[in-house]
Amino acid sequence: MPSSCIRTVVNPETGKTERYFDADDEVYQALKCDEDKDLKITDNTVELRISEHVDGINALLNILCFQVGLSPGSLSFDKAGGVKTATEVVSEENKTAVTIRCQKNLLVEFIEEMCRAVLRLAMITGEVPNGDFEVTVAFKDSVVIDDNTLIQNNIDLVTAGLKSKISAIMEVMKCDEEAAKRELERINSESAVLGVSYGDGFVTSGGEK
Repeated sequence: MPSSCIRTVVNPETGKTERYFDADDEVYQALKCDEDKDLKITDNTVELRISEHVDGINALLNILCFQVGLSPGSLSFDKAGGVKTATEVVSEENKTAVTIRCQKNLLVEFIEEMCRAVLRLAMITGEVPNGDFEVTVAFKDSVVIDDNTLIQNNIDLVTAGLKSKISAIMEVMKCDEEAAKRELERINSESAVLGVSYGDGFVTSGGEK
């Protein structure tokens, strides 16, 4: 804006005239200028740098991943969904998989030792009969798989002969081996009533192929 739009005030300490602009002043006044260009107010508004800010956040998240032992990209920021975590960890030897295994090993050792200490204490107090015992700790896979994908994967493995039906039933239905065997027997009995055999092909109830 032209200098005529800037107010002046005398500094009582120095006695010099200083110019200032009151941004909260809502009063407008007409100015007499020889040229129209002096009345023109130039807009200096800076555009929002959204992409640059998102890139900066992702760069900081990548630094954080490096500092805590995760692979770059395990944490990312999206302007529509915010911070997102990786939904699955690939099986290759990357930093994220190595970090997870290291943490699991430490947790397994801690949990096993704690359980052994509790069992020994229970034996000493007579709460548990003396005897040999074995403590095992197992973690579920970190890969997030929906139910439909889990069922389809088991169907493909059973069809290819790479997995037994009992193991597939145990994983899909989240049951033990005995329950899986009973379920398989029930399926076989229902199929026998319908005249379907689990051989190389289909047979009728009369036994003709």
